[in-house]
Amino acid sequence: MQIVFWSPVPGQGCATSGLLAVATYLASSEKKKVSILSTNCTNHDMQLPFIGYEQEKVFVDAASRLGLDALFRSAKGERLTKEIIEDAALRLSPRLAIFAMPSSGKVSVNETTLLETYDDIVTAVDKYNDFTLIDTRGGATRLNQKVLSMADVIVVCLNQNRSVFEAYFEQFKFSGKKLFYLVGNYDRNQSFSMKNIRRRYKSLKSNNSAVIWHNSDFSDAMNEGKLFKWMNVNKGCKKTDVNYPFIHEVDLATKKLIKMAGRSDT
Repeated sequence: MQIVFWSPVPGQGCATSGLLAVATYLASSEKKKVSILSTNCTNHDMQLPFIGYEQEKVFVDAASRLGLDALFRSAKGERLTKEIIEDAALRLSPRLAIFAMPSSGKVSVNETTLLETYDDIVTAVDKYNDFTLIDTRGGATRLNQKVLSMADVIVVCLNQNRSVFEAYFEQFKFSGKKLFYLVGNYDRNQSFSMKNIRRRYKSLKSNNSAVIWHNSDFSDAMNEGKLFKWMNVNKGCKKTDVNYPFIHEVDLATKKLIKMAGRSDT
């Protein structure tokens, strides 16, 4: 099941943090097998929330043998076997893996290679997972057209900025696609609340939209490379815990999303 996290405005929809919250919760609490891919070639740090800066220095030395670099080579040679996919993955737990970004920093070259190989790569990776979560570069790009066209569900990542909502509804139409709306870095004290958002934009319903609250502990865990451990510790926290509102909303978002995807009983 390919679920693409995409924002109409680059850098404003919290797409990456939303994806990481859902992915870690899916793997730790919902017991789903999840892999994370990114087509955002401007962001080389997808693995940092899991391994930290110290381990990143070691990881970089081996990066050319792992992740998308390895998948690129195998896709061009038409050898994307289960063994190759498993060897290319950075395995964070038995249920969660991430494929590192290409070692090259040449954005245009990496995007061209992704355009040529994405179909084969994502189909092969998805074959061995319950969910493949794909992070994207915001906005409209040629690569995004391909990625979004193949998605089983598109998670439209937005924030509490009305102009972002207006731009999205004016500029983008997704015909025949399952759309889920996720408002990131959410502050319940703002007047542009989810209740008012749903009231104004009638296509957003309770079953196809959710929020990810702003949470400093979650942000700290990502910065310290302890995200998966943090989610495992906090996934069952009590209502009295300071992190409960965040976890509760992640739980709601995740359950709604997998129900939309039709995989709630897998």
